[in-house]
Amino acid sequence: MLLSFCEATGKTLNLYYSQREAMMKLEISIVLLLCTWTTLGEEFKRAKIAFSATLSASWDSVYFGPHEEATTLVYENVFTNIGNAYDKNTGIFTAPVKGVYFFNYVVFNAGEKPTGVKLLKNGNLVLAALDNAPGQDTEDTTSNSVSLILEQGDQIKLQLLESRRIYTDAWRRNTFSGHLLFTL
Repeated sequence: MLLSFCEATGKTLNLYYSQREAMMKLEISIVLLLCTWTTLGEEFKRAKIAFSATLSASWDSVYFGPHEEATTLVYENVFTNIGNAYDKNTGIFTAPVKGVYFFNYVVFNAGEKPTGVKLLKNGNLVLAALDNAPGQDTEDTTSNSVSLILEQGDQIKLQLLESRRIYTDAWRRNTFSGHLLFTL
């Protein structure tokens, strides 16, 4: 009878220890999950990136170009720059975190010269928006947009194509915008 009691108690103790071990593993898993969640939460808090700017803050009519070489456009009138990833002094957006970003730009031109603007990633052409000289009307608009995977430190800028012109005025129709869709 003592042997039966010991065997039964042993099984009970083994069950107790295996339940205790399972509870400890569960507690450890919960702690790790909370730590990971906190870390991810902090990452998402830091990863708020969005900007939007117009070519000029001037209320006057201003022509840029034509130039013999492609010229970086500096969108100096910043509406939004959450995360400070866009530099209004250079016209360059620098990705602060790895992720998928969306960029859009609108190009307006008035007058008899054609216009064209290209989007570059780290100095390499991604896409362009072109418009011939206005025909029957005197104003033309073109635009383009793209979603790109960027590594931290990658740079995006817009350049006015050589021998092209862009125009801005109080209506501020030339815009450059971008935002982080999600981190990778």
